[in-house]
Amino acid sequence: MKNLTKILIPVLIVFSISCQKTETAPVDTTDYLPKILGSYNFKQKCGISPDEFNFTTITKSATISNGIEMKNFGNYGLITNATVSGKSITIAKQIIDIGGGITITGTGTFDGTKTIDWNFTFSADGGISGACSSIGNKQ
Repeated sequence: MKNLTKILIPVLIVFSISCQKTETAPVDTTDYLPKILGSYNFKQKCGISPDEFNFTTITKSATISNGIEMKNFGNYGLITNATVSGKSITIAKQIIDIGGGITITGTGTFDGTKTIDWNFTFSADGGISGACSSIGNKQ
């Protein structure tokens, strides 16, 4: 009986440890894209330049299911395209033509209600480039 107890107790311990429930964080499956759409006032900072303020309108892309179009993003006056995944927004590398090409890329985070926080880089014809951060509140 003692030999059976010596074998059975370690087996039961291993079995009980392997059967413990593991906790996983819940996955947020909310579609934030409709909540992102609208008009925003942005405060933008690029390098050592003074703060700049701009008004950007975000609409749903007509061609990309999770896409958005941002009119006047970065105060460039034209449309910049991005994609939305959860609360994350991605500006894939693209060229905006304002009489000379500006290449822009970046990422943003939506807070789920009314604020977007951006980090993006740009480079323009003539070697001008920089990194910017911007925070916008939905109007």
